[in-house]
Amino acid sequence: MNKILIALVLAVVMNGNVYAGIPKTLKTNIDGVIIKKLYCTRVCSGTLVNRNSEPLDNITINLKLFDKDNDPIGSCEGRFSLNANSGMGIEINECNGYYAESVTVTATSNY
Repeated sequence: MNKILIALVLAVVMNGNVYAGIPKTLKTNIDGVIIKKLYCTRVCSGTLVNRNSEPLDNITINLKLFDKDNDPIGSCEGRFSLNANSGMGIEINECNGYYAESVTVTATSNY
């Protein structure tokens, strides 16, 4: 019984390492705009942060997700607006990021 319990605990711990490759803070190509604690399954969620003193309207975030072999496994896009010096929780659907080890972020804004 103990061996089964240990195997289950190891399986859960190993599964958590799937996301170890994604940094806790991701820079975007917009100065002062970052994504923190991105976590991806079918949906990618995290915190979008605007460190600028100007609000940003209509930010488009494009995520491209890669597996451990650096093969593309999914992509998704979301649109957001941020006040100056603020952050907000975000969710982007249909990402297919269950086994993502890395991600590229492209952001555009009409500010």
